[in-house]
Amino acid sequence: MATGTNKTTWRDIFSGTVPRSVSDPLLVFLGFLLVYSATFDRSYFYDSVLYAGIIRSPLGVQPLTVVFEWNHPLWYPVTRSFYLLLRALGFGGLSYEALQWFNAAAGGLGLAVFFSLLRRALPAWQALFWTLLTGLGAVYWGRATGAEPYLAGTLFIILFCAELYDHFLKGSAASFARLCLFAGLASGFHIANNLLWVAAAAALLYRRSAALKLIPVLAGTFLAFSLPYAAIHGFFTKGGLARWWLWGSGLVNGVSPEGNPLGQFETSLTGHLLLPLKNLAGSFVRYEAWPPAFSGLAAALAAAALLFAAFRLLRGGARDPGRELSALAAAFGLPFALFMALYSFWQPENTIYWSTNAALGAGLLAAALGRAGSGDAKLLRLAAFSLAALAGVNNFFALILPNYRGLRARPAVKFCEAIAYFTHPDSPVIISGGMMKVYLPYFANRERISLHLAAINAYADKKDPVVFLRGVLEEYRRRAVPIYMTDDVLREKGSYAAWHVSEAQIDSLLKPYLLMKVFRYDGEDGSASTLYLLWPRNAGPGGGEAILENLRRAGMARHAEAVKRFLAAGGKSAKVSAYALAD
Repeated sequence: MATGTNKTTWRDIFSGTVPRSVSDPLLVFLGFLLVYSATFDRSYFYDSVLYAGIIRSPLGVQPLTVVFEWNHPLWYPVTRSFYLLLRALGFGGLSYEALQWFNAAAGGLGLAVFFSLLRRALPAWQALFWTLLTGLGAVYWGRATGAEPYLAGTLFIILFCAELYDHFLKGSAASFARLCLFAGLASGFHIANNLLWVAAAAALLYRRSAALKLIPVLAGTFLAFSLPYAAIHGFFTKGGLARWWLWGSGLVNGVSPEGNPLGQFETSLTGHLLLPLKNLAGSFVRYEAWPPAFSGLAAALAAAALLFAAFRLLRGGARDPGRELSALAAAFGLPFALFMALYSFWQPENTIYWSTNAALGAGLLAAALGRAGSGDAKLLRLAAFSLAALAGVNNFFALILPNYRGLRARPAVKFCEAIAYFTHPDSPVIISGGMMKVYLPYFANRERISLHLAAINAYADKKDPVVFLRGVLEEYRRRAVPIYMTDDVLREKGSYAAWHVSEAQIDSLLKPYLLMKVFRYDGEDGSASTLYLLWPRNAGPGGGEAILENLRRAGMARHAEAVKRFLAAGGKSAKVSAYALAD
């Protein structure tokens, strides 16, 4: 076969007449989409199941504060539309799976843009190496295979960096307008991404001569995104902003303002000075299962890489880096510094958001270290791709495979499936909190009444949660709908002191009911969970018969008969439990 500049390669065959500037990013997108879709998780993390349940509901039935929720205002309308589009195309999967496809596509697109941006200033092999290191990194890969609402924001942040790169090189009004647009879209997928407005404002200082023309673009775009959000969430009503801050700074995640007045903000940096560096290293390589010494080593390596990158950027290295690499370093470095600072103070131990930090950090290192590998050394290429491969293999076995198997979530999922079988379709289930807050509505398709959520909401509204819950239960009793309860309510009665809810208050809520044990589920992991039916003590013959009739109408005649036997035995028999397990 003849060789030379005109030989046909596999890329030529694959892409035909498509230029490499299009075909290469397309290959990156399709490759990662294939990897992510083949490794979709079954771990059912809290946020994943929460949003999978939400998008099953039409937008029109929800209040605007739910449609455009406080921390991911665009997530619900966008993913609901994506879910409906998939359904129209014949997709028969669950909403959880639809969100996984959404994240896999967002992750693949983000990496395609990331590769294209790096390729504008670096050789192709270097751009590919940093793309692989990011895309096979622990946090990015984990988010791309799950259903959490974060990776779309990372996509728009990378697009923001691409426009910021153009702004530093060319400074056109069009690129700055697109930059502002991507800042607004990124903030719509996570509230922390509003930091990009700070980066956009700082970018104006680079071209002061054009600042007066660009300030209206920045201000107009910011107001276009922020004013509707502020109006929806009550910023312009008395006490609205204060309540929003109380809720968003930590109350939404169960952090008591009395126990931690700053919510989820941590100001004691001396206690976790190395934690952000450990998190950054862990975003690329999952090392928690390694010997403890590796934790400090990972932080040291991350610090060394960042210090070396900063040294090369400041000193210029062996030769002038050129405007392209300098602009690339600034485009990634400016938002990277802002996000690293934020996540060092806000939830510093939570790395679920760090797909953004990983992508920005990789881009910054690529620009800073690019000159060191600008030659054609085959050994350097081999070492680089071996490193990416080893990191990917480690992350697969340490994180992706366990998430794919989903063993930790299985007992709770099976318990919910059993609840769906042994309860009336219209019945609520009283729970304490935890994962059941999202598992019950999604896997059992049952209304849940969470003591935890009631306590938090009542705290924010300065009301008594038990009074509210008593009214809710009374309404179900009035309609003769059976009410159920899981045993975590009994186990965790003393865990609500931070919300000014005592055990005596919870006992008073349950006092009007006789607890009937329906079934006990023994999980594969040794855990045990029990479901109770709450029977009104003062129901009387008429009220009790109405509840039994509701059970019969739902095809649960055998359950109704078991309840009658339980009552006939004076409320001391375990026949209901034996019946349920034998059914």
